[in-house]
Amino acid sequence: MTTDSLTGDFDTAKLPVIAPEPVTVTVSRTPRPGCEAEFEAWIERSVASVSEYPGCLGGGAMRPAEVGGEWHMVFRFVDGLALRRWERSPEREALLADIDRIGIDMKVQRTVGVDDW
Repeated sequence: MTTDSLTGDFDTAKLPVIAPEPVTVTVSRTPRPGCEAEFEAWIERSVASVSEYPGCLGGGAMRPAEVGGEWHMVFRFVDGLALRRWERSPEREALLADIDRIGIDMKVQRTVGVDDW
């Protein structure tokens, strides 16, 4: 299986038909009590890693109004295939290895195109 495939046999040439426009991903996470500083460092590593990933148009994080509140990360990819590559990347896997220990309550939203976001 190549990094262009989703699962099993799949004609990746059809993907641009599915999501040819930029894809915006918003992720909300909350730090576990007592892990706020470590969680913030994880957020910074995550934003830096995904922002440097091929196909990412940029990203950032919004801190909560109060300590221990919900953080929001926003990333934009050139298309659905670039997002899928990131989602299956070893870089993302390494980041996710720590999050269950320091964070709770993950919410993810994906929006295709500019008009919907």
